[in-house]
Amino acid sequence: MRLFRYFDSVGALRTLEDKRLRVGRIHALNDPFECLPGLVGIRPEGEAIADYIMRKFVGVLSESAGVICFSDNARESVLWSHYADHHRGIVLEFEVTDDPSKCIKMEYSDERLSVDYASFYGEGGREYFDPIFKKLSSRKSTGWAYEKEYRLYQSLAECKIGGGFYFCPIPPFCVRRVIIGWRSKVETSYVERVLSHNGWSHCVVTRAKVSPESFLIDYDTTEREVSSDAEKLGDD
Repeated sequence: MRLFRYFDSVGALRTLEDKRLRVGRIHALNDPFECLPGLVGIRPEGEAIADYIMRKFVGVLSESAGVICFSDNARESVLWSHYADHHRGIVLEFEVTDDPSKCIKMEYSDERLSVDYASFYGEGGREYFDPIFKKLSSRKSTGWAYEKEYRLYQSLAECKIGGGFYFCPIPPFCVRRVIIGWRSKVETSYVERVLSHNGWSHCVVTRAKVSPESFLIDYDTTEREVSSDAEKLGDD
């Protein structure tokens, strides 16, 4: 499955040069409702304590798991503006596992998942909460639907570390295309040299351009063949 990740130019070049992807921390993601359920069945005077406990849960979760976020769309101008430095950045196209248990397609809904306070803290609370959490990890509000997001959740214990961050290595044939933003000052020749140095000659480098006919971003979709048994990002 082909998915895209948006970067500013510095982040993209560092990713290509180091051959590794930075793993995001759940507590630092830009959605304040990330993995945070609503709470029902609590008294008004208990709301602050309940909210603290739920946020503490997210913090504990963030200590063990991270996430790499992708989109299935590289042509949406708003995504380029929000996540690729206003079209001055770079988008990388990856070959990612199509196993839905590993690469999770996000769902978008105006219905917030909630837990009953008494059930959560009562006997059997873990059994009650587990299926809700599985849904929480793949649901966001409809306001985020333009992202068309997929996620790879990563165990931080299995990640490499450096500079206060967590990383996962990029297998040789996972990066399939580098799309340089139409406002970017990054030179195509430099990117090609980085790829050649890594032995990634299969990777196509192209520049984005504004479509003359729509509000979309265009780019060259040329393909180069790779081995049919090449490892995908997210494969074990």
